[in-house]
Amino acid sequence: MRTQRLVILCFTTTKKTNVMYQLKEQLDFDNPTKVVYISENPDEDNKGYTTKDFVEIAKGNMKLVQIIFDLCQWQHPETVLDEMEREREVDEKGNILI
Repeated sequence: MRTQRLVILCFTTTKKTNVMYQLKEQLDFDNPTKVVYISENPDEDNKGYTTKDFVEIAKGNMKLVQIIFDLCQWQHPETVLDEMEREREVDEKGNILI
């Protein structure tokens, strides 16, 4: 069983305060629109990832959903999938090759 984890990193500059944060909970298939992961540097277009987002990124492959989620430590899940494709661990259709 995973526990909820919230990491907050703060640093200040002379002009403003920047806050970097990361959130990782467990996948929630009962509430697929709940944010379960926020990468280290979320951009304005992406405030966080839901279970539904992970399913879409993994092209519906539920085993791959869990693998991508488990591998996310700070990066965007799409980056994890890209790395897996480059390393030939998964193909472009989401089939696991390892």
